[in-house]
Amino acid sequence: SAKIFNGGEGCHYAGDTVWFTTKGDNRVWQLNLLNSTYELAYNDSLVTGGTAPLTGVDNVTGSSSGGITYEVTGPFRTTA
Repeated sequence: SAKIFNGGEGCHYAGDTVWFTTKGDNRVWQLNLLNSTYELAYNDSLVTGGTAPLTGVDNVTGSSSGGITYEVTGPFRTTA
């Protein structure tokens, strides 16, 4: 069956993996092209003990060193 995503937005491809965001529900997804699987990488509604560090997820990009960067609409908060 098909998976319906809520407001698909940005994506980044690297190393047989596609990272993409759904801004309708503030989630980041990881699509593994080798295994033909996907999984939820971040969901702000599952954050407990304070404000979610990512809200309004929008675009995603990566670097050649393997880091992933997310663009958010609104404030970005870091945690220790």
